[in-house]
Amino acid sequence: MREPLPDGKVLGDELRAWAGALGAKSWVPQRYSPTAAVLARNRRVRVADPVLVGGFGDMCRETIAPLGYYSAGWCTSLAPLAPSGLRKPIGTAVREARRVAARRVRGAMVEASPPVHESFDTVDAFVQNPTVRAYEDEKVALDAFVTAVARLLDTGVAGATVLTPADTTLLAELGERVVNDFGATPAEPLTAARRVELREIAVEFARRVVDEQFTGKELAEEHMSEAFERVVTTYVNRLHRGKTLEGTEFYLRLRLDAVRIDEWRRNSARHRHEGRLILDGDPDGGRADDRIEADPTPSTTGSGDLVAEAAKIISEDKSHRIDGRLYWEARTAIRLLTTDLDVGTQGDLRRVISDLWCSEQPVDARSGSSGAAEMDVLLTLQTASRRARHALTEAAQAGEAS
Repeated sequence: MREPLPDGKVLGDELRAWAGALGAKSWVPQRYSPTAAVLARNRRVRVADPVLVGGFGDMCRETIAPLGYYSAGWCTSLAPLAPSGLRKPIGTAVREARRVAARRVRGAMVEASPPVHESFDTVDAFVQNPTVRAYEDEKVALDAFVTAVARLLDTGVAGATVLTPADTTLLAELGERVVNDFGATPAEPLTAARRVELREIAVEFARRVVDEQFTGKELAEEHMSEAFERVVTTYVNRLHRGKTLEGTEFYLRLRLDAVRIDEWRRNSARHRHEGRLILDGDPDGGRADDRIEADPTPSTTGSGDLVAEAAKIISEDKSHRIDGRLYWEARTAIRLLTTDLDVGTQGDLRRVISDLWCSEQPVDARSGSSGAAEMDVLLTLQTASRRARHALTEAAQAGEAS
């Protein structure tokens, strides 16, 4: 790949995303090989045949690399717009706004008519002359960038950092410059009156889902109430972006899972805190009283201790966090561990992860595609399970020794 290379993270994300998008196209196995298509979608496949490896190398050179270089390059193109003097958390948020712009460009390329990757000929034509999309993609990138900056100003926080008046002034000047000098158009903000209107539509749709899918089922009222409000918020945002609600009936079930996970995490944190307080009161006892006997984790069979320990390991691992918040992949791994999802084989697990990714379109994920998210979540689950098994074995051996 020619230099200078774009931002490393966004380049990796774009390469993985384009590999997944291309691997799903029917022309790829015909031109390269069925194995090349599988390799594009799954990085854990091992191939020893030099011919097959060479075919995948051709696919990377001719399609994945140039497409990834182009879309990721928009993050670099926007870099000169970032003002100097921003504090590190604010500068990081502005950099993330540039990364969002790169993802939006890829989305525009995939959703074009025809898509850039519709056939080898369309990819090759673009690679030979990428300037044919320059004006259109510049508009997409600038609009996405200024929208992200406007949202940052609107929320008043970057991660856990509250914007100061100086931060706000610099960001406001940035937004005005992008709009005035480059003609960018931020997404229309959602007014209070329009929010009320969209909420009525969202509530009516969500109530129909409840009537059709949850009537007669025993559910905790507080769980359904919170999940209902969460899904209504999602629907309002979706309607504001001009998307339909049809086909999203399963969102409410996903939100129920998320509510249960949040409750489990709160209970686990309180349980650990109470346990430490009780043990501190009696340093000579294994347990000072029976208040820590109750298991706050969701009901599991056989491997309950292992599941709870694995979920705890994921939730406490700092490498799974950004600005103090768990990445989407880590939260999804905990969800799969602690909720009663109908998951049998690893293939089923992959489909569940992919469905969650496609339905939620997470902005706080570290994966650039559903295929990459599948691998990240599976690896997180496997690593946490191994660490949990090791920790429990050591604890058991220590107990036997004492």
